[in-house]
Amino acid sequence: MRTILILIACCISLQSTITGKAQNSQQRIGQALGIAFREQNPSAMEQVEKELTSDYWRSYCDYYKAIYLLKSGEKEKSRQSIENGIKRLEKLKEKTSESYALVSVLRTFSMQFVKNAMKQGMISEQVKDEAQKAITLDGQNVRAYYALASIDYYTPQEYGGGTNAEKLLLKAVTLEEQYGNAADLPTWGKDSSYQMLISLYLKNKDKVNARKYWEEAIKQYPEDRMIESLREKF
Repeated sequence: MRTILILIACCISLQSTITGKAQNSQQRIGQALGIAFREQNPSAMEQVEKELTSDYWRSYCDYYKAIYLLKSGEKEKSRQSIENGIKRLEKLKEKTSESYALVSVLRTFSMQFVKNAMKQGMISEQVKDEAQKAITLDGQNVRAYYALASIDYYTPQEYGGGTNAEKLLLKAVTLEEQYGNAADLPTWGKDSSYQMLISLYLKNKDKVNARKYWEEAIKQYPEDRMIESLREKF
């Protein structure tokens, strides 16, 4: 499962040119990641992390730092960053659907640093359990369905993978990114669900459905570079 976990990181939308009077935590982290890649320096992310006030968003920032560090060839620092994010979420006194969804995504990313196949299997089961808890707590949370679909999508068929991803992703893309009026609620996951669903259809040589959901996705995310790049595969 190692190589496919890097692809999970690539599926995160890296739109870093967000403007506006007030950016929420997710936007600030995404922008800082873009600056880090542009300047080849993680200092922008480190500064944002110092200013964040919730462990949820600090963990999300740890995830993005891990992506940057891995792509910059600093594998051990990437592992440390993702482990920090997992530990923050594990220590939360009140677990929510959002925290379970995020920790399951972080834990999936962490699997590429594990060499022992048995331990990978144990982590995989933990990921599924956390993602399922996220769905149980909130059946309308797009990030929960994305998290559960991801581990199924990337698990080889001989190990029981690939049976539920399509159903879970089709559910995810029907859900709202965010509900409620709070400024700092997460919105990630739906764009990545579209990317994964389109990729699944392409892998299965179903170009009709791949194009159908690509057209649907590009209308909702016209500036998403990952979704746009899938056009070349039809």
